[in-house]
Parts: sequence; structure tokens; C-alpha cells
Amino acid sequence: MTESGESKTGKVFRIRDLAGICVCIAALLAVASARQKSVTVDEYASVPNGLAILKTGAFHIDNQATPLSKVLTALPLLGTSAKFSTTGVPAYTTSWQCGNQFAAENAENYQAYFFAPRIVAILFLLLT
Repeated sequence: MTESGESKTGKVFRIRDLAGICVCIAALLAVASARQKSVTVDEYASVPNGLAILKTGAFHIDNQATPLSKVLTALPLLGTSAKFSTTGVPAYTTSWQCGNQFAAENAENYQAYFFAPRIVAILFLLLT
């Protein structure tokens, strides 16, 4: 017990509760932003590059960046109707080519296809 009569464990639980509330608020803000915001520069190239890796196994396109985050964020796209033809992938030299192709092939639902990859990124935010 402290001088004020509180137990030390009671204070720890309050700090843990406050941290949990902060994480929940961060998650809510992140999900709301993920639904409303337009595609970022990084997403434009990295998510389609991850999709190209998943569909072809070709890691040559952007060997300056690690593929794990690209592949994990692109995983949900495999369960959607997002189009990505793999015929040109062997000749690609930059991930921007993947982004250009993805934007052209999915113009009608382009923004919507980035919501699920953003949720994957949010889950990683919450886990760390």
C-alpha cells in the first residue's frame, strides 16, 4: 500500500487500462483513415509489387526493399476480384511498373482495393 492507501497493483492496472484505451483509439483512427484516404506513394508501388511476387514468385523487380511487408499487405488481394496480369512482370525493372499496371487494370475499384492491405498494416501496428 502507498501513503494514499492505493495498492501498487491498482495503479498498474490503471496504467495498463490507459494504454489499452490509447491503442483502441489509435486503431479506430487508423481504420477510419484507411477507409477515407487516397492511395499513398508507397502503397501505389509496394502493394502491386507484393501481388506480383505472390502471383509469380519473381523477386527481381525491387530488390532494394525487403519483400515481406509488400507480400503480407498484398495477401488479402488474392481473395478479391482485383486484376493483375502477370505476363509483363518478367520484363519489369521497377515496382512503379507494377503500380501503373494495377491502376490501369483496376480503375473502377482502385481505391477500394487498398483498404484490406491497409488493415494488414494496422494489425502490425497494433501488434508492435
